[in-house]
Amino acid sequence: MKINYVINLQDEQLLNYELVIDDKTCLLERKANQPTPEWALLQNNQCPNCTLSSADYPYCPIATNIAGIIEDCAGMISHSAVELKVITKQRTISASTNAQKAISSLLGLVMASSDCPHTAFFRPMAHFHLPLASQEESLYRAISSFLLLHFFASNQKLQMDIDFEKLSDIYEDVQTVNTFLSKRIQAIQQGDASANAVISLHLLSCVIPTTLETALEELRHMFLPGLGQAKNNE
Repeated sequence: MKINYVINLQDEQLLNYELVIDDKTCLLERKANQPTPEWALLQNNQCPNCTLSSADYPYCPIATNIAGIIEDCAGMISHSAVELKVITKQRTISASTNAQKAISSLLGLVMASSDCPHTAFFRPMAHFHLPLASQEESLYRAISSFLLLHFFASNQKLQMDIDFEKLSDIYEDVQTVNTFLSKRIQAIQQGDASANAVISLHLLSCVIPTTLETALEELRHMFLPGLGQAKNNE
């Protein structure tokens, strides 16, 4: 699967990223001979909840995959106006937005499709990527993915209770990942767009666990017709 992110800046600079995501693993394919900077070393601001070994992973999978984007966006200001175009085989999505939101959407996709244990849950969401997703859309997609995960686990006779506290735990682990990723970026960059883009992702990961119960109640009315139909079919 290919996803093209094209970011057109005010100075007519054009950033074009062609991301190739494996259809089966939902992992981002890394280009051959792509250099990896020293700040991407696993032990450089390594997340305290990281389960990877530097012997097997000399470099942080996420930092490795976003390194080129961070380098391209060095010095970019968060509020700078940009034109974003996201192109897939099925459709093209265009939006006038700012640099922080465009980069945040791109980084979110790259992080979700990186070989980090704490973002593994998000790989299917990367396959069904929604650029510039709102908080409500992100909640719906996360909850749906969580329920599908349990459905497939049940099919394989795996014991997994539908406990949304576990979804909160997933996001809390991602909060840590975002925090230490921001530290890496802030140590090497003077512009604020990339660092603030990660902070936006971090804020979303903080909001979802605290609003999950309320969000479920707010979504309930949409499913009442289906619940009525299910009752009639009993």
